[in-house]
Amino acid sequence: LTNRGARERSAESARSGGFRSCGHYDFTRLSAALMLPGGAAVMLCLDRGGLSAGKKRGQIYELSLRLQYGDPAPMLELAAGLEQKYELRRELYTKYERLLNKLRSRK
Repeated sequence: LTNRGARERSAESARSGGFRSCGHYDFTRLSAALMLPGGAAVMLCLDRGGLSAGKKRGQIYELSLRLQYGDPAPMLELAAGLEQKYELRRELYTKYERLLNKLRSRK
């Protein structure tokens, strides 16, 4: 696409006001570095905030584990323990995907 001028057309649209915001999300992140057994380094992140798409609103409460380096097995074990202990559910969509889903929803 860049060979066909997509980058230039996108830049021109941005300059001319051809893009408009359909929604946004805003959150605060708290994070902590963890060293797990076996030497795995994991970043524990807690995000809290909201998303809006026109008049539609949604909340963001997200706990994530991000493997920095090492064997992922201890991190996956920690994740399973947190899921069970705190009755968490896995979220398959990114914040951006959830915003797009909110835009497309009737609610």
